[in-house]
Amino acid sequence: MTLRLQPRELTAPQQLSWSLPSSKSLTARRLLLHALEEGGALLPLELDADTPEDIRVLVSALEAHRRGEPVIHVGASGTAMRFLTAYLAAMTPYPLRLEGADRQHERPIAPLVTALRGAGADICYLEAEGFPPLAIAPAQLEGELLELDASSSSQYLSALMLLSPRLGPGCCIELGDKPLASAPYAAMTLQLLGEAGYRWQQEGTRYHYLGKVRGASAQPLRDEADWSAASYAYVLTKLLPLGSSCFLSRLRYPSLQGDSEALLGRFALLGVQSEVHEEGILLRHEAAPSIGEMRWEFNSCPDLVPSFAVLGCALGLPFHFTGVAHLRLKESDRLSALVTELAKLGYSLELAADSLSYDGRPTKLTAGAPLPTLATYRDHRMAMALALLALKHPGLGITDTEVVAKSFPSYWQQLDPVLQLR
Repeated sequence: MTLRLQPRELTAPQQLSWSLPSSKSLTARRLLLHALEEGGALLPLELDADTPEDIRVLVSALEAHRRGEPVIHVGASGTAMRFLTAYLAAMTPYPLRLEGADRQHERPIAPLVTALRGAGADICYLEAEGFPPLAIAPAQLEGELLELDASSSSQYLSALMLLSPRLGPGCCIELGDKPLASAPYAAMTLQLLGEAGYRWQQEGTRYHYLGKVRGASAQPLRDEADWSAASYAYVLTKLLPLGSSCFLSRLRYPSLQGDSEALLGRFALLGVQSEVHEEGILLRHEAAPSIGEMRWEFNSCPDLVPSFAVLGCALGLPFHFTGVAHLRLKESDRLSALVTELAKLGYSLELAADSLSYDGRPTKLTAGAPLPTLATYRDHRMAMALALLALKHPGLGITDTEVVAKSFPSYWQQLDPVLQLR
């Protein structure tokens, strides 16, 4: 579906309230850990209209495996593909095929498969070497030293650590000399495992599994909203008139979600203050001195790059983002996609091996010319970020708008008070 987005009358400050989806990262980790502890049993979880598609896919895949289905399909969910590769290698009692859709078979899985094979997993590539789909057969995992390249995704490391209920004390994961991508998400996994009694010790690039504390059990699932989804509310609040606010219910701080620190700190410099309340966080657009340029590193929070890139263009604020190389491996090549789509609106971005830059020059669109329709590349974060440019470019078109269901099903409803959808 293609939508045309038209701003409503927004001359006065706006007071908004958003309902965010639950944290996809926290929920996925708890689902896998519970299934590993309980022999495949599913964590009681109420699925409703606000449940991200990635969580629905993960639940459906776990249910399919319990029923003994020979093909496990995870759609476009990279999280499900990585976590289930490790889970099924350790848990399946029968041979099966693990496959995906869209770009899934173009996203590398080799670092995780190599580490799992080192532990004794029986995994074969069914098409291109290093990529899904995979054939996974029953095996006993017994490796003591697992070498892992997690420079393109911390989910490889999280997938291995979540196998704690099936690992023996003394198991060690060695990352080598390449930097860990999205490190806060690995820290989230460690924290959740620690709360459930599984003790890991980090020494430099090596993670040692020390075993489980006797009598410990997983904590109840947190009712916590998703900080990555909150990034669009932060951008929106900044683009609305001075004095505008947006309340984000169930958003917690402090949080295990790594994006929380980046959003609070960086948007405070941009004039969006975050007031922490028991029920959530209130964003306020206040006057602030110009920072001149957004010069930030994103290796720890890559999902925020589309949001900040759109914000920089909308404000005419120069930026230089580094630590972005692994965005080429997301649901789309987000770096090339941003350069291509923002160029349609006259914004010239410069892309290098590990950086994305914008010099702040205003758009060169001809006044009165028809606005283009921006492609989303079937990528939920591209759709949600690009849509916010309609506040500056009324009538902007966005394709494949249904892809937001992957992480934020009610996104268009949340935008409705400020953007009419046609």
